[in-house]
Amino acid sequence: MLRARALRVAAPLRNRGAARASTAASIAIARGARASSATSSMSADDAPTSTTRRTTRRFVDIGANLTDAMFAGEYHGKRYHDADLPAVLRRAWNVGVEKIVVTAGTLEDATTALDLAEAHDGDESSDEGAASSASASASSARLNQGRRRRRLYTTVGVHPTRCGAFEASGDAEAHLASLAAIASANSRERGGRVVAIGECGLDYDRLQFCDAETQARSIHWSPYEPVRVVNADP
Repeated sequence: MLRARALRVAAPLRNRGAARASTAASIAIARGARASSATSSMSADDAPTSTTRRTTRRFVDIGANLTDAMFAGEYHGKRYHDADLPAVLRRAWNVGVEKIVVTAGTLEDATTALDLAEAHDGDESSDEGAASSASASASSARLNQGRRRRRLYTTVGVHPTRCGAFEASGDAEAHLASLAAIASANSRERGGRVVAIGECGLDYDRLQFCDAETQARSIHWSPYEPVRVVNADP
């Protein structure tokens, strides 16, 4: 008796489910027909062409270690290929990256990052459709515009794993003062490229590079007010 009742209840449910599936399929088919009709009635002027620029998402990379030797083709002190940073940047611009913040992990990195940003901010995205002289002229105009528009910015700081540099310098306070001077002189308020303080903090996962005690001392050394840095242009 219980099994018979269950079957009588289940049968209408299956029928209703099949009806819903059939209705959904009919709606999908109708929508597809309308889409097909709209596509077939599209004029030649409305149809996308191979030269139409694809809409991409806009990105800002806030932590790019572009001062790493690998972008110069070196790995663990051995050279394997030519420097390819310009190619890396072009690929980034081509997929929608609009700005990049180059991170500095040491005092030396801070200067290197600034020099890198100045040297490579004109590396423009490729213009795949520039076949004619007119398009080549347009590409040249965009290149000049790209050189005027800043897209590379930097940070100033000391990564926790490199905190030994303070004591190794022989004058930790002077080392810190040098960092603060670079950040202040190149801040956005003064027309520079420094938009953040970093890298800095504590990193207890890689104590083989700098022990916890040295990291803790380093983070408490600063007698200065925080350097005020203005964000990059939106």
